[in-house]
Amino acid sequence: MKGYLLSRRFEKSTFVGANGVYIAFVNGLKTAVLSPLLFVGVGLGLALHWMIDQALFMKVVYVQLGVAGVKLIGDSLPALL
Repeated sequence: MKGYLLSRRFEKSTFVGANGVYIAFVNGLKTAVLSPLLFVGVGLGLALHWMIDQALFMKVVYVQLGVAGVKLIGDSLPALL
């Protein structure tokens, strides 16, 4: 979009405004398309909430926390080297 707007040689205010309208339109379209999935996600979350017992839930959360920690450490290593 920016390439198209640049090719039109808009004045800076028009360029920024047109770009903002485009971004708002695309984000609104994404929201409209993806909102029905919200209900699917909430339904799945509720079903899993009632199906998984407390001990398994805690294990899953600890594993996810460990994976996130390892990823964060891995991401920071190149900055230290």
